[in-house]
Amino acid sequence: VEYTDLFLSSFQTLLQFYGDCICSDGELKEVAASTCKVLDQIIEHMPKPDRLLSPLFRLISTREDGCLRHYVELLTSLIPKIEKKILVQNLPVVIPSLCEAFGSPDPTVRRKVMYCFVKFYCLLGSDFIPYMNGLNTAERKLLSAYIKKANA
Repeated sequence: VEYTDLFLSSFQTLLQFYGDCICSDGELKEVAASTCKVLDQIIEHMPKPDRLLSPLFRLISTREDGCLRHYVELLTSLIPKIEKKILVQNLPVVIPSLCEAFGSPDPTVRRKVMYCFVKFYCLLGSDFIPYMNGLNTAERKLLSAYIKKANA
């Protein structure tokens, strides 16, 4: 088994466990926090971090709001580790789910998605602009304001 495969397998297992912990009504809050630290370490040290995108995208597209913000936060920390070309190739897969999540009634989810979009924009620049079309006018204005603030 390749080293990268071990990282990926561990990441997938821990992601599922993490989701179960954070969706358990706070009973496992400390366990979830510890699991998140391990996930962050895998993201930091994964030899081929682009392989972590697929499991995260899958969970972002299927999870309820309670877990979603945590997965978006992990994605936001993973984005800078991925080559620009690979990020651009994967935008059509993740952006629709993120745009949908941006319409969440939970303000924390919306804020996490906003930071994720800002991170995408900061790394991809004009390559990200066409993907902003999934947002309505008010959301695009808000995103533009956050991008300006991040670049200030």
